[in-house]
Amino acid sequence: MHRILRPLPAGLLALVLLTVLARQPDNPALAQGQTQSAQNAKNVLVLYSEDKTHPAHELTDQGIRSAFRSNKLFEVQVYNEYLDVSRFGGLSHARAIADYLRRKYSGMKIHAIIAIYPNAVDFLLAERHTLFPELPIIATEITRSYAENLERSSARRFVTGIILGDNLTVVMDSALRVRPETKRVALVAGTSPTDAHTEEIFRRDFKPYAGKIDLIDLTKLSMRETLSRVGSLPPDTLVFYASIFRDGAGKIFVPREALALISRAANAPVFGLYESFLGYGIVGGRLLSLEQQGKEAATLALRIMGGESPASIPFGGEQAYIDIYDWRELRRWNISVDALPKGSIVVNKEFMLWDLKYYIIGGVAFCLAETVLIIFFVVQRRRKRAAEEALRQKTEELDQFFNVSLDLLCIANTDGSFQRLNPAWEKTFGYTREELMASRFFDFLHPDDLNMTREVVSTLGSRQQVNIFENRFRCKDGTYRWLEWNSAPRGNRIYAAARDITERKRTEEALLDSEERLSDIMFSMADWVWEVDENGVYTYSSQKGFDLLGRAREEIIGKTPFDFMPPDEAKRVAAIFSEIAANKAPIKDLENWNIRKNGESICLLTNGVPILDEDGNLKGYRGVDKDITERKRAEEATQEMAREASVLAEIGRIISSTLDVSEIYDRFAAEA
Repeated sequence: MHRILRPLPAGLLALVLLTVLARQPDNPALAQGQTQSAQNAKNVLVLYSEDKTHPAHELTDQGIRSAFRSNKLFEVQVYNEYLDVSRFGGLSHARAIADYLRRKYSGMKIHAIIAIYPNAVDFLLAERHTLFPELPIIATEITRSYAENLERSSARRFVTGIILGDNLTVVMDSALRVRPETKRVALVAGTSPTDAHTEEIFRRDFKPYAGKIDLIDLTKLSMRETLSRVGSLPPDTLVFYASIFRDGAGKIFVPREALALISRAANAPVFGLYESFLGYGIVGGRLLSLEQQGKEAATLALRIMGGESPASIPFGGEQAYIDIYDWRELRRWNISVDALPKGSIVVNKEFMLWDLKYYIIGGVAFCLAETVLIIFFVVQRRRKRAAEEALRQKTEELDQFFNVSLDLLCIANTDGSFQRLNPAWEKTFGYTREELMASRFFDFLHPDDLNMTREVVSTLGSRQQVNIFENRFRCKDGTYRWLEWNSAPRGNRIYAAARDITERKRTEEALLDSEERLSDIMFSMADWVWEVDENGVYTYSSQKGFDLLGRAREEIIGKTPFDFMPPDEAKRVAAIFSEIAANKAPIKDLENWNIRKNGESICLLTNGVPILDEDGNLKGYRGVDKDITERKRAEEATQEMAREASVLAEIGRIISSTLDVSEIYDRFAAEA
């Protein structure tokens, strides 16, 4: 038997929501605070690989917060941060984010970190010496192969996690069950690191089908080419959608919105791995629940904060699945519900003529019940009046919250005119509310943001929600302030809340400027700037170091300075470094000979300072090497010339004496 879920009528849904809201406690946060001790409060940082609006991250966040709310051990405060790697990858962005996080959380104790996708885990491990060193990490939504690599790494002592299970085999089996004539599978995936992560899962788990089903590779194409190819696939083909954050042309997408484009264009049914794709074009199957993944990650975090060691907790997961199908896609591809696995859930069922029989029965029942309801409503008249009074009070309370909110709240028409504003607008921009409502809000926007905002309003006018967007709004004194918006349409009205993020924008710009200046300084310096860990292993090198040693980055990073010295010199310098490191002392004017890749010798003058953690433990050294080869060779030449001059002076003295020739010869030979 299959469960078919139909949409609720709007009126009934509203009634249900009102009933649920009416039963909520007036202050859930206060109620929870009364049962949990502030002394036991824990802070958890959740680091997401993609941007804030990524739907999969939203589902994971729901699961994490749900698990933390339901725990009875201690209060948990969740802090979310986003790397946005698909749009802003690269070393400079990673360093800027690391510096931002280091500054932001410098005064706060973080008890655990939940890292979503391998990109977030890689970032934390790369920055672990200066950013959250040795802090427990719960790696979430990672592949089994990635988890196996972590098992073998030195980071395993503070890392555990939740594995994305290999449900591709089950999805493929269910797809072949409903489409047994399948001979080919077309794989669609983008070019971002997260796209590659899901593509890896597919390619690894598709191997058992390699001899039976042909693979059509549609990965890393532009969206235009992808849509063209999926619309002209051979018969008996299935489309498997991994994800597209960035297509082959470099264009950025929300994965499930890209899926909707592909599904509409495809001439074959589309399948995927994640529950979040349901309703956007996939048929369904045994899909991964990202919300459940979040719950499992939060459960591990609670265990660790409760005293367990990450190293003692094996990598787990692979259980967060649900058999679920989209009725609209089943009907589109003529797939019978009877062909689905037993117990499958079917969603998005639409009403058909046959379904009217229930409404006819319901109509008769309604007529019979109407008489009873009339009597009931008479009895309830007084209660209705009381409810209306309560509603009036609630309205007044909501108005009060509207007026005291520090955020900018507004109601506007899609033509660009304000209908209602809260007092925060006057405080932020200096206008009166009457002045603002006398003009369209487009009149206050920065010219560079006008077209983008018009597109957003047009999208809202078509009754599509826009979660987050930014623009600049002019103050009465002529300056502009940055706003971050969250908005939703309702008929021809837009309900929106904005937050002033001007200071955050200035901080981000300052961080980027600082990063660029530092990069320029490092590039232009005549000396070699470097960092090593406590074992002397290079963790950073400026370009000058690669030039001095004539070696590529991968030939230096991960090696020690002693790897580039002659054996005797390496032994001498290593002994000196060990003594200096034992005393946590600075390195001062340490001369050392090195061998370039072409075999030439080069003499460096090393100076450095120790890097200590908050407990005074040595974490490494940061310093500068100066090339003094020419100076050393000049000193050796000067010393040689001095020796020759001394010999010549002695010969002259002997000649000027009364010694005979043989005595002169003997003296010269003795000097030589």
